[in-house]
Amino acid sequence: MIDKVKKTILQAGDLLKEQAGNLSGSALERLIDIFEDWAEVFPQLVTYGFSMLNFSLSVGLSPGMTIFMSGKTADFDEERISELLSENAGNKTMLSVLKTIQTTNSLYKKTTLEPQEEMYLKIVIGIPPEIKVTFGELEERF
Repeated sequence: MIDKVKKTILQAGDLLKEQAGNLSGSALERLIDIFEDWAEVFPQLVTYGFSMLNFSLSVGLSPGMTIFMSGKTADFDEERISELLSENAGNKTMLSVLKTIQTTNSLYKKTTLEPQEEMYLKIVIGIPPEIKVTFGELEERF
């Protein structure tokens, strides 16, 4: 499963390279670098407890991929996130995901709202990339 996720990301990146004729050389190179980084991150997120819910590819003036994943909030408490941050100290891309989860979790706890069972992760790979963490129900359906 993990190899399939990585292979799918890399194939989508190859497709975008073919379709991204409108991007300048440096922008295309940056997009390729981003895709290669994320091709390593998604399989890791699966091993950490996330499941892929949706994968979409957009081709156009601003090509990109959007991935929705879900996980159990209880699997990503502060202690576990700290462990994962240490484990991934040299991986900027994974650190951006983990720090977004950590920050969202911390801010959500301060609201004193009822804890949610599910956590949703939306990652948009493009220029610029976007990471969004949602506790509870999704506000949009893919």
